[in-house]
Amino acid sequence: MSRATIDKPPADLPDERAHRVMIAEYVRAQHIPYLDHEPTNGSYARGDLILNSEPTAAAGASAYVGWVCVQSGTFGLTPAADPVFKTYGGIS
Repeated sequence: MSRATIDKPPADLPDERAHRVMIAEYVRAQHIPYLDHEPTNGSYARGDLILNSEPTAAAGASAYVGWVCVQSGTFGLTPAADPVFKTYGGIS
């Protein structure tokens, strides 16, 4: 089996900066909220994303891109009804 090599990427492949801009525009269009902490109020459905507005490479709660809801719920009804969030996108 031979391996093909590519000298340069196809013309329709965006460069890294253009790709980052496309991702940022997509995120804004999806109206994904930003918080500086894990959500503690409101209603969330499984799969909802919250972006970290204060990410850092230092170890700790801010060393993630954000949080994803893994169990739907509404804060404040009963502790068992609270949504459950997990961090995602670890920053190293």
